[in-house]
Amino acid sequence: MTTTTTTTAQAVNDTWVRLCWALLGFSPNPLQAEPIRAFWEGCRFLLICGGERAGKSFTSVGAAVSVMGPRDDGEGQLYWIVGPDYMQPRAEFTYLRQVFAGMGCIAKESMPESHTQPWVLETDYGLRLETKTSSDIRKLASVPVDGIIMAEAAQQEYEVWLKCRGRVAQKRGWVILSGTLEKGLPWYGTMLRKWKARNPDDGRSYSLPSWSNTAVYPGGRDDPEIKALERTTPHDLFMERYGAEPHTQHGLVIPEFDPSVHLRPLELQRDPATKEPYP
Repeated sequence: MTTTTTTTAQAVNDTWVRLCWALLGFSPNPLQAEPIRAFWEGCRFLLICGGERAGKSFTSVGAAVSVMGPRDDGEGQLYWIVGPDYMQPRAEFTYLRQVFAGMGCIAKESMPESHTQPWVLETDYGLRLETKTSSDIRKLASVPVDGIIMAEAAQQEYEVWLKCRGRVAQKRGWVILSGTLEKGLPWYGTMLRKWKARNPDDGRSYSLPSWSNTAVYPGGRDDPEIKALERTTPHDLFMERYGAEPHTQHGLVIPEFDPSVHLRPLELQRDPATKEPYP
């Protein structure tokens, strides 16, 4: 890995990344590496859609933790994991805690058993990590945040994404939207397609199909179990549940429209005399 500048004006330290990933037991496969590479190259808004057992949460945490190390200027850091309730973000919190505990840098933590209370930890180098619920969007307080993971983003309202986008604006922070299409709200599938092409949100989206997790399905797309699931599952449902690809888009007159296929930049014709583009 090479050292790359992130949007948080922080260098990705190779030693930090290797240590974090070793403590997680994380070694990204080629499809998981794509969103992480985009993140390191400066993409602030990532949508990672996973099929069943594809490792979307692990990939989201692997990307996030890579830029959560100590800063040269000693500046404090604040990160949120936002879920539909307080329970959903706990998997991502647990992965991140595993890293900080392995490094012996947790200064303070609170992890109550109650399903209605947040989990919080602080490190000895000024990082604070909190779980949040979007069940009451007003509780996503107006404070500047360095980075946010939206856990099970597809189960949350579109307005939650907009709220998170606003919270990272001051610090030029990042948002990673992690989720599955099954039982998700329509906006998530629409954004998945939209962000695969050039878009005004400056977002990037990635699909991690179930078979990309070769630890579970060693044969990849041709794994016998994947083939068996394909034979016994309606095609649209199979592609949604295991392929991490939406089969319809919300609100389209022509549902076959796909931004990644049907949109491309065009140069307008220019007036030969004025050299100005035609309207």
